[in-house]
Amino acid sequence: MKIYLVGGAVRDEILGVPSNDKDYVVVGSSPKEMKSFGFIQVGKDFPVFLHPETKDEYALARKESKNGNKHTDFEFNWESSITLEEDLLRRDLTMNAIAKDNEGNYIDPYNGMEDIKNKVLRHVSKDFKDDPLRVLRVARFAAKNPDFKLARETKDFMVNMVKNGELNHLTPERVWKEMEKALTSIEPSNFIDVLDEVGALKIILPEIKAMQGVPQREDYHAEGDVYIHNQMVLKEATFLTKEMESEEKSLIRFAALCHDFGKTKTSMDLLYHEDGSIRGNHFGHEKKELVEPMISEFCNRLKIPNKFKKIAIDVAVNHQRIHGIKNISPRKMVKMLNEINPSQKGGFNYINMIIKACEADAFGRMYLNENKEKVAPMKDYPQGDILIKGYEAYQDIKEKLSTWMINYEKNNEKKPTGDLIKSKVHEARVSSIKQKLKY
Repeated sequence: MKIYLVGGAVRDEILGVPSNDKDYVVVGSSPKEMKSFGFIQVGKDFPVFLHPETKDEYALARKESKNGNKHTDFEFNWESSITLEEDLLRRDLTMNAIAKDNEGNYIDPYNGMEDIKNKVLRHVSKDFKDDPLRVLRVARFAAKNPDFKLARETKDFMVNMVKNGELNHLTPERVWKEMEKALTSIEPSNFIDVLDEVGALKIILPEIKAMQGVPQREDYHAEGDVYIHNQMVLKEATFLTKEMESEEKSLIRFAALCHDFGKTKTSMDLLYHEDGSIRGNHFGHEKKELVEPMISEFCNRLKIPNKFKKIAIDVAVNHQRIHGIKNISPRKMVKMLNEINPSQKGGFNYINMIIKACEADAFGRMYLNENKEKVAPMKDYPQGDILIKGYEAYQDIKEKLSTWMINYEKNNEKKPTGDLIKSKVHEARVSSIKQKLKY
């Protein structure tokens, strides 16, 4: 029996980045022998074992061959004669096909270290095409390692897999798992661009693909079409959230990704003047009746958790209101906060996540100045402070409401009804925001 550290832990060690992955491959053993040493078997399709003390995963070296279209349609061979090189050959990228023995020596039969040095994402063998999820995995590795480039032959493999309809067999759960990991990576926008580069975006994320070629007003969006803007917004969201916890990162970045879905439904008369020149007016692209069904269908299709759907809808519906929050009335602010209902979704933390997504939208664009030159926006978003103060005032009505209820019962000798309380809460919130924000 020989044991090697493999996969992400070895790759990340060579890259000099921290890693929580610790996977081992065992060569020259059997399930019976592994169990005799106290390892606990957990794999159903092939023998994977947990170390009795560390609980790290140890898998017997194996070969696999595809026998159907589903991701479970593989035959496995884990005979004790399987070599380390044969096990590494079935892996996706050369950077992930490096092993390390217990003396610290690297075993690199497919030149993964050279590809890491040259910053290249390259497939290990022709068996790459057997698993369509690898198209998404490569896109995710491009997001995790933004300075790496896709090898020409690997890109060709991915393009052919898309053309042959291989991605049509992916399950929603597998797609979302890769997408969620990409969202917390260093540059999630690379995930989108690589999928587009190999023709997979229109299959995996058609809502994003539909943004390409949709024009915008040049004075507010000198960067170009909706797709370019959306990618810039995702980059800004990535920058603004880089120090946050993983879940907050993914929620805010997902909301940024979805915030302009409605622009793909803008009518031609708003997009173009009669002479064919670009008008780029997206009036109403944030209407709830438009974007809520779009985002809901998107999330339902990929079985994306409800918390992502909620924040995506809230940002898509309200980002324009929040951009213009200096000019909305206390009543409209109360209405907006009632619709968002932050107290049921995380309170101030939820409001802050919405603000970050809106900031990303405000910063992820170019403007035309008075000289018709493209300029970046000022990195200042006072609207966030106004919304926070507004929400503080929205919440701070307990004392006023309690005093009113006491006086009502005293003067009327009965408790107020539900509708009356609801009306009084609304008025108290309007009054509190008006006072707090000095309208």
